Amino acid sequence: MKRLYLALLAGLGFGLVQAQANWSLESTIAYALENNPDVQIASDAIDAASSKIEQARAAFRPQLNLESSYMRTNMPLNAFGTILNQGVFDFGLNFNDPGQVDNLNVTGSVQYSIYEGGVRKSNLEAAKSMYSASEFRKKATRQSITFAVIQAWNQIIQAKEYVKSQQSNLNAFTESLDLAQRQFEAGKFLKVEVLNLEVQVARAKEGLVNAQHSLELANEALLNLMGTDENTVLAKIEPKASEHQEKINIISMTPRDRAEVLSMQQHVLAVEKNLKAVESGNTAKVNAFANYQYNQGFEYDGDGNHWMAGVSLNYNIYGGGLTKNRIREAKAMLRQARNQLRKTELAIELDQRSAIIGYRNAVEAAEVTSKMIESAEESAKLSRKRFESGVILSSELIDVENRLTEARMRRAFAITQVSIAEANIKRAYGYL
Repeated sequence: MKRLYLALLAGLGFGLVQAQANWSLESTIAYALENNPDVQIASDAIDAASSKIEQARAAFRPQLNLESSYMRTNMPLNAFGTILNQGVFDFGLNFNDPGQVDNLNVTGSVQYSIYEGGVRKSNLEAAKSMYSASEFRKKATRQSITFAVIQAWNQIIQAKEYVKSQQSNLNAFTESLDLAQRQFEAGKFLKVEVLNLEVQVARAKEGLVNAQHSLELANEALLNLMGTDENTVLAKIEPKASEHQEKINIISMTPRDRAEVLSMQQHVLAVEKNLKAVESGNTAKVNAFANYQYNQGFEYDGDGNHWMAGVSLNYNIYGGGLTKNRIREAKAMLRQARNQLRKTELAIELDQRSAIIGYRNAVEAAEVTSKMIESAEESAKLSRKRFESGVILSSELIDVENRLTEARMRRAFAITQVSIAEANIKRAYGYL
């Protein structure tokens, strides 16, 4: 029974792995957007900004408070007031020595700000703008992570092609070394030909090891973007060179509003509203208040309840320059925010121009390497036959084989750069 249970679990686990195997680029991006810490940090920032809005709204609501205390005293002044509050005053009381008095007090109070010179409204509008800025920052973060995943995805493709190129290079040199060894033993080749090829086999092995190491690093980079360190996830991801994005028409693309700019615009609005709130520090404040008290004494066995209500006006005539310098600070922060917005706009304009140049260069490089690899492969075929016939030396064959490997690696780099450039230009124009 236990074996059957384990077999069922194993079968279920295998089925789940099969169901989740070979993730697409889209599902990998979705996983990263769900688990990457930067996205989660951005979500937390939105939650914090939302709480700031509710804090600002709280200023428009009445503030209720309930207090309770118990005390004992023989201080004449306090004792006399307590006796009055409990309603047990007696003309026979010795005012200088009323004795010990106790009191249990329960007080309920309400306060409401009638007018604050626009401070509450400005703070609420600033909080709303900061919330919008946080939302746009999250959008920008998601776009950056999406592009980074696409880039890492294609870098894995590139690294795999490098491994294949180095493996082909090693196979070619190994075959040529076997041939040279047989020809040397037959007395047709010099020992130097064998030695040259042995050196190249060793170099090819080193190149293969380096390529495999680069592939491992590329895989780790993708895992990092996905917000996980579980290497089992890589079993579900199998990037293939055929998964390039479709070519895009640059001419038909028009720049969309980038989330970074929209975020900074909302930040500027928030700083403007903050300046208004600070400037309101010079206006009068009007507040309404009311409270109700219940007092109970045990020494005199008395009790009493009382209430009070009214309106207060507060106007700060002179605060030692505090408000003046707060306004000065707020104005400086506004200038800083506007300059930061302009800096962001300029950076995005440069980003878009750079993306166009990078895309065009990548496409041209891909076309050139396509022709390059055809010539290199044909040249390698002819050189291998000529080396086998003894027409050329190993040094010439080595040069040809190395050129073929370089051409293959250039081709792999060029193809993946086209895909990365396509994603980059979409990111730069706000289409990603």
